[in-house]
This record gives sequence, C-alpha cells and structure tokens, in this order.
Amino acid sequence: MTRSDLQELFKQELPGEDTHVEFAPVRGRTSAFLATGASYKESAVAIVLSPSVHRNGELTVLITQRQQYEGKHSGQLSFPGGKREASDVSLQDTAIRECFEEIGLELRPDDLVGKLSQLYIPVSGFLVDPYVFYLSELPDDFQLNEREVQTLYKVELEALFEETAIERRDVEVMEGKIVRDIPHFIQGEIAIWGATAILLNELKILILRNR
Repeated sequence: MTRSDLQELFKQELPGEDTHVEFAPVRGRTSAFLATGASYKESAVAIVLSPSVHRNGELTVLITQRQQYEGKHSGQLSFPGGKREASDVSLQDTAIRECFEEIGLELRPDDLVGKLSQLYIPVSGFLVDPYVFYLSELPDDFQLNEREVQTLYKVELEALFEETAIERRDVEVMEGKIVRDIPHFIQGEIAIWGATAILLNELKILILRNR
C-alpha cells in the first residue's frame, strides 16, 4: 500500500467508535464521555507506517514498549506520543514532537496521511488524537529515550489483521483488579491491548473494507 493509497483511505468516513468498542467492550464510548462536558488532558500519538522489507512492501507500524515506572502505563506497548505542551501549535505538532523525543524519528507535516478517531482513556484522563504518518523508508538506527522507551518494535501490520493474530486474555489493570477476556493483537512476543489495540483495530477495519 502506497502513500497515495493511504491518503485516499483517509478521505472516507472513518469506521469510528464501533471499532473501538469491539476491542474494549467495558471502556465505553469517547462521544459519551465528551457529552458529559467533563475535563480531559489533550494528547496525541504518531502512528508511523512504512513498507515492510519482509512482506513484499506491505506495511509495518512502529510500536514502543514503555519503561517500567510508577505510573498507569508502565511497561505497556504504545505508539510514540504524549501530552500536549504549551509550545505545541497543534496536536499534530504534539505527535511529531513526541515521536522525535521518544525514538529520535523526525517527522514532517508532509508525512501525514490521515487521522483516526479520537479516543478517551479513562485511567489517565487523556483524550488522544491519533495521527497517521507514512515514511517510504525508515532510518537504520533510532535514538531511544532511555527514560521513556525500553524497546522499539517494527510490527508487521498485515500479519496483525489475520484472525489467528487475535487472542483474548485477562489483564490486571490495577493491583487486584483483573478484567477478563480482553482482545489482544499478538505477534511473536508482542501482545498489544488497550488504547493501542483499539486504534489498530480501527486502522484494520479502514484498510480491510477497501479491499
């Protein structure tokens, strides 16, 4: 799939919250939260796609594993991203800045191909704007922020779309509280759940419905 292919995809109406609920049945809808008028923290992530060198040019996506720390997202798999800073002109700028700060990858506004639906994360109070970028080639080396990022994975996106890549597992969301049968995207040692899996599922449906 090329840059122009992706740009055409994002001209369509997004699959939206139905695909979010499918992967997080107990989370609730972002639109329902926003309708309450409750406050939230603005944030953004960078979903970086590029051609795979192993699967005939099919897409890969960059996924980070966070360092272990005293916090709600310790050790989780996620897209580069974070809270909007006062210096960020827009949330797109937040995604670009966070990507550079976390993994040393410098994105340009022209690399943007589209945007997925907003997602509210109750456990942290973040409202996430997910920006999708396409790079025809990735650098050989990344400069990981050791304070924030433990590992960077290049995940074969199309392989995640296979039915065998989805497993349902129990998750301990906080000490002593376990949520049962949460969908995970599995690839090797990687098990992606939560907000990252929710956004991947929307991207999956967007791509598959146009085949």
